[in-house]
Amino acid sequence: MKTKESGKPKETSIRKWIWFGFFFVFLVSLLAFKWTDRGSDKSKTTKQEKLNKTTFNKWDVTLQGLIHTFSDSGKLLKSITYHNGTILSKTEYLNPPTVNYPLIEGVLASNYYHNELPNYGKLTNKKWTNSEEQEFLNIFKNLKFTESNPCDISLKGIHVSRKDNKCNQSESESLGSFIKTKVPWIDISHLAYFKKRINEIPTLFVFISSIDKEQHEYMALYQFTFLLNKISTQFYGPFLSGNYQAVSKVNGKDTLFIRHVSCAECHPWVYLEAIQFLPDKNTGVPLHFNYSFGEPSWSPYLEYELPGHGHSVEALVETRITSTGPYSIIQKFSLNKDSKTEWWGFNCANFRCKTDLRKGNLPNDWLNEWETGEPMVP
Repeated sequence: MKTKESGKPKETSIRKWIWFGFFFVFLVSLLAFKWTDRGSDKSKTTKQEKLNKTTFNKWDVTLQGLIHTFSDSGKLLKSITYHNGTILSKTEYLNPPTVNYPLIEGVLASNYYHNELPNYGKLTNKKWTNSEEQEFLNIFKNLKFTESNPCDISLKGIHVSRKDNKCNQSESESLGSFIKTKVPWIDISHLAYFKKRINEIPTLFVFISSIDKEQHEYMALYQFTFLLNKISTQFYGPFLSGNYQAVSKVNGKDTLFIRHVSCAECHPWVYLEAIQFLPDKNTGVPLHFNYSFGEPSWSPYLEYELPGHGHSVEALVETRITSTGPYSIIQKFSLNKDSKTEWWGFNCANFRCKTDLRKGNLPNDWLNEWETGEPMVP
């Protein structure tokens, strides 16, 4: 009896040590797993950072500027505007869903971004041979600088400039024929161009109009810059019912304004996209505007005309580009309802235009800026 009783504590003690051993092994395994997992996360993060860096170095940018993604066939899939690694805006173009506008009963407005539009990437990603670069450069040198509106290459079909502005015929036909040989899907009668000095660099802009399967009209824009006899190409758009508006200086920097609309099957908002050019490589980045207060909501849309009809306030909008004072752009909204007036001042820096709102009469401290500003005429 005593021997049995004296043996119980030993058995209990052994069991305790066995359980302790299991627990210790489990704890060590858990810590090892956690440590391995931690290292794995770190590796994934590092790999992702390297992937991003590699991807954007290929475009010769470091998360800065306007980046397009095209499919292998040349379809535009995505456009993202970055500044210092921060996304300012992003648009995806591949087969978006149909959008239902509840304010207009029974009306469906299709999201128009990708209804069988051309393969824009075919020209954007074109690899030029030395002979092609030289031929293009010779044509470019022979083109005269465009004084005002873009030059229509043909007066048939869709006119991008909408001004029937026919420039030198032989120069226009040489340019149109050259581009046609590189991208056969382009209809020469839908081309227009202008040659401007951007950042003091002679630059060629080619406008292309097209119609999608829903008979919606678009305009896209190619910018060709010749640096050290090498062709640098940048793409902008597509813009629904897009039209050239003006080239002006915002904060002393050359800025191209493109007019376009929000939809084709509704009472559209009319916007301006302001593409400002970087001085180093002459590449363009859209300015982004904010019409809200509190947390900023940035978009590349400067409001130009407001339709009313339940979609927006009904207002007459005047826009002026200023060259003095703290504001880059000032807008006057004359609201039809209650005959009120709103003044919006935009202070643009780093491609973002911060908002200041005043109501009533023109503020005295804005008077000089407004009166000396350059009107953005329709």
